[in-house]
Amino acid sequence: WDFNPCTSPNDIMPIAFANGIAVGPVSWGKGTSTHYAKHYPLFSYSTNPLRAICEVYILMSVSK
Repeated sequence: WDFNPCTSPNDIMPIAFANGIAVGPVSWGKGTSTHYAKHYPLFSYSTNPLRAICEVYILMSVSK
């Protein structure tokens, strides 16, 4: 079993749901924005929404 959260929704979405990480489109370009709902300053922008979720999760882990 390969754990590859940047390319496999099955690997990262449980982490996103459990931690309240939100994903949405950006109005000023192509791609998605991702943020931690409880702490809006933890923000990532990427054309790969799975990677953006990973980046926000790492930022959450570092800020604890």
